[in-house]
Parts: sequence; C-alpha cells; structure tokens
Amino acid sequence: MKKGLRRMVGLCVCIVLIISNLMGTVSLAASTDIYELTFDNLFIFEQWANHPNLRMFGDDTGASTITTDISAGSFTITNNSSSAEAFTTYSADSVGKFYNMPVEPDTEYSFSYIANGSTTSFETFVFFYNSAGAYTTLLNSFATQYGQNEWTFTTPSDAAYIQVRFDNNSPKSNVTVSDIIIRPVAAREYASGHAHRKAFAYSEGTTYGALPVPTRSDLVFAGWYTGPNGTGEKITSSTVVTPASKALYSKWDPIISGDIEIISLPLKTDYFAGERLNTRGLVLGITYPDGTKENIDEGFDCSPTALNSRHTDHHHNIRWLLCTVYSQR
Repeated sequence: MKKGLRRMVGLCVCIVLIISNLMGTVSLAASTDIYELTFDNLFIFEQWANHPNLRMFGDDTGASTITTDISAGSFTITNNSSSAEAFTTYSADSVGKFYNMPVEPDTEYSFSYIANGSTTSFETFVFFYNSAGAYTTLLNSFATQYGQNEWTFTTPSDAAYIQVRFDNNSPKSNVTVSDIIIRPVAAREYASGHAHRKAFAYSEGTTYGALPVPTRSDLVFAGWYTGPNGTGEKITSSTVVTPASKALYSKWDPIISGDIEIISLPLKTDYFAGERLNTRGLVLGITYPDGTKENIDEGFDCSPTALNSRHTDHHHNIRWLLCTVYSQR
C-alpha cells in the first residue's frame, strides 16, 4: 500500500539538514526581455502587460492611455477625457480573449495593490468564468484612498478562471498601480515580509537564484513548485529558467514527531571551505511515536549546500548539518 507523504524535522548530533474591441492607446514602456517570478501570486504582471488585447476602454477611449513598467511591476492609467471613465480591457464573453488566471471554486482570495495619483475614484473588478471558459458573474470594489488597498472575494462554486479590470473614473486625472497581488487568503499568514515577485532579464543559463523561505506556525515549508499543492516541477535556486515569466506555488507538509539518527555517514565526509555537500551514502533512521522504525537513503534535503568552517572541524570533517526528512509514512 502506497504511503502518504508526511514531513519530519529532526536534529542529528553529527548531521543537521536545513531544510520551505481594439480602440484607444496603449504604450508598453518596458522591453519584452524582462520577465518575472511570482510567489503564491496568481497575477503575473508581465503576462498581463504584454497581452496583445490590453487596451483602454470607456466613453472616450481615444483620450485615455495606459503605460506599463514590467521591471517595477506597475502601470499608469491617464484619463484625458472631459467627462468619461477609462478602464482596461476584459471579456464579458469568453475567458480566452484576455489575460486570465486559474482559481479554485468556493475559495477566498485576497486582491491587494498600491494606488497613487490624482484620481478621486479608482475601481477594480473581478470577472468569473466556469471550466468551459464562459463568463458567469463579477464583483467590484472601489478604492478612493491612496497607498495600500486590499479586498477579499470568494469564488463561486463553478469558478475556474478569473480576469481583472482596473478603472480610473476621474476625468483629467491619472493613477499609478503597483504591487498587485492576488492570492488565497490563507497565504497572507506567511506572505508578510516576503517578496511576491522578482523581475529578471533573461540570459542563457539564468537560474532562479535565491528564493523566499516562508514560515507557518502549524506546517513545514516543503519548497516551491510550478503547480499548486506540490504539483508540477519542484524549483530550487539552481534550476535553470526559460525565457518566460513563471508562477511558483509553495508546498506545505504537516509536522510529525519522531527521532532521527544516523545509520550510515555519507561516503564523503571531509570538505574544504566552499565545497558542495555530497550526501551520497547517507542513511538516516527514523523512530516513529508508535515505536516503528524506518531507514531511508532518500526523501530528505540537506543544507547548507556549500560548507564552511562552521560546519567542519579542524580536520575538515563534517561537524553538523540540519536534516529535514520527508518520510513515506
């Protein structure tokens, strides 16, 4: 019988493992070789900003413009009309006509952003679509204050995708919007203080580099993946990226109690400063609360990946590492 995945964290005496419609004017100010990584954020700004159907609408669309800055993750709507609103494109017909994001049904999401400018009435909309891509309903929220704005919405039971629309309802005014985050409300617990996006200029061999390590009080961070809930490819700092923006999703495992011991040391135990850790040959033993035991030679992560004098003794032998074990129990 296949065992469910659980996570165990233990401190070893010698080894510790650290490890978790086409009217109006649009101007795209940033070059197209700037991409972004998003972390538990459905809204990929670069994809929204570069969508071929991104336009301005309203009663006087020719008087309105939108400019975008992908590096900064911001855009500005300038409403030059004398009496009309100006809003970005959306589709009240089929989800495939404009930038859309997949969502889970019956789930509460947070929509936050920073708004600044001369407008006195700024409004955001969320349009819902079912799994067949057909429009079903919408929600909206007004924001007349500047600075940080946030509102929450719950997806309908048949929701599969959403689109968003931004409105500048004040003629002869402008508004600049940045730091757009659309994420499950549950993500707010650990997202504070962590970057939700990172812009990068692609070059051959580019890697993801340093990634955020969020924390939660009741779960253990189990890494970043290209799909929700640990689906898709697991991404690490050394993973090579492709020339496209990427959305990464955090995976979380429950914490279980137990003891970890070293059954066999790694084949390589002596290191000079800066050498990469090699765990080949390492076997760990797990004793579960019910007394059963299990030896594993895989299913765990190790860090630091590059050792220094804090991790080795004067004979260059491993002194300690932090072990995070993914047991198959």
